Amino acid sequence: MKKLIEWSVFFCLSLTLSATSHASRKVAIIGGGMSGVAALSHLSRFGNDPNLEIHLFEMQERLGGNASTQFLENSDGELVPVDFGAQFFSEGGWDKYIQLQKDYDLFDEEVDLANVSVGLIIGEENSKRSYLETPSRSLRFISVRNVKKLLVLKKFLKYSRQFYVEKRKSKERVTVEDFLSELPDIKEKDKRNIILPFLSSILGTPMEETKKLSFFSLTHLVSFRPVHPLGKTDYQVPLIGMGGVVEKIAMLEKAKSSYPIHFHLSTFVKSVVYKREKDVYEISYNEKDLAEFDYVIMTTHASQTADILIEAEQELKDDLKSLPYITLRTVVHYDKDSSLILGHPSHHLYNIAVNPKRGEVYNTINLEKIHPMYKGMFRTVVLNDDVYDKISGEKFSVEFHHPLVTPFFLEKSKMIKQSIKDKKYPHLGPRLTLAGGWTKEHETQETAIISAEEALEELSLVE
Repeated sequence: MKKLIEWSVFFCLSLTLSATSHASRKVAIIGGGMSGVAALSHLSRFGNDPNLEIHLFEMQERLGGNASTQFLENSDGELVPVDFGAQFFSEGGWDKYIQLQKDYDLFDEEVDLANVSVGLIIGEENSKRSYLETPSRSLRFISVRNVKKLLVLKKFLKYSRQFYVEKRKSKERVTVEDFLSELPDIKEKDKRNIILPFLSSILGTPMEETKKLSFFSLTHLVSFRPVHPLGKTDYQVPLIGMGGVVEKIAMLEKAKSSYPIHFHLSTFVKSVVYKREKDVYEISYNEKDLAEFDYVIMTTHASQTADILIEAEQELKDDLKSLPYITLRTVVHYDKDSSLILGHPSHHLYNIAVNPKRGEVYNTINLEKIHPMYKGMFRTVVLNDDVYDKISGEKFSVEFHHPLVTPFFLEKSKMIKQSIKDKKYPHLGPRLTLAGGWTKEHETQETAIISAEEALEELSLVE
């Protein structure tokens, strides 16, 4: 009886200490991209505890992550916000992203958003003859040959949408190469010269790498990228930049939130370690700074996450490191005579130049086609220094690490998320989870938001 009383007193005391230690409910969000800021926004608006305190850590000096926006001069010397990462969105594929903008009343569509039509040209680098060209001020597209090629692309987009909506088992295992092989009514030459370069231009991947990607992942993006022969408006572009959207949401939420919100910019997080004896997460950042938190949401990329979780199980770190990524360089420049721009530089939004010997595709966006404020500016995604050197004159570049979403990537990332949700890794502790577009079927601003909301629900931090 005495032992029972002693145990009861100890148990009650433990509950009291536990409740006291978590009274503040300090939440650390690692990563200040769309996923991290979406987690902050959703937690601040729908958090279920009056004692929340939110800290967001970002290694760059500005929020945005892969949605990087920088101020550069146009050809008239005027400073304008330019996106180096994601730039476009549209209804259907970005509905949560659009709703988030509306929640914060970010835009007057007539003033702050540019409406963009997707005009493109696909052709071989240094060649004056294109494989395909959509309508423009040039009359070259008015030919029987080109109209046939446009119909090929239209047919492919139709098949893509059908694949996306149909209830087909093991869709995630179908690669781009598998899907293209199942299209007998599209010629192999058109697959090689039009469809594969078009798909490769979406992410900037080499064509051989594109073949290995999950078509289920790519088709979500393809299915909402219609090419209209009559130039119908397809996309919207925020004139403050996609990174500007991320920053504005964060600042507006901080200003109105009932919870304390702290931003730690230019802050390099070195490690996150669960301290079992104290039941807290110890975060080491910068040189010698330490802080303790009750909850942690990791919105960093897979390999970064593995590096930060220094005491996590080796199996988990190996799995995170095994996910394939590609490093891309986005270059903003003023070289209208670049060999990577096909035809006249004022004609098309997308210039998709193919180098068949190297199996590479270089997509140059004519930014002035988005809005006049980008006068004389182009943006090209390159894979190596040789291509970078082909662009002459003043140029600015940013490197990105982007997931190569193969069937293996989808299967492995899903397994990682589920294992963490099932508390398979004791060294992670009970209140840490992962978020970010890479944890979903593809990486966009939309999936970043979805993953953030799911992470908060997993930790029971929202209603």
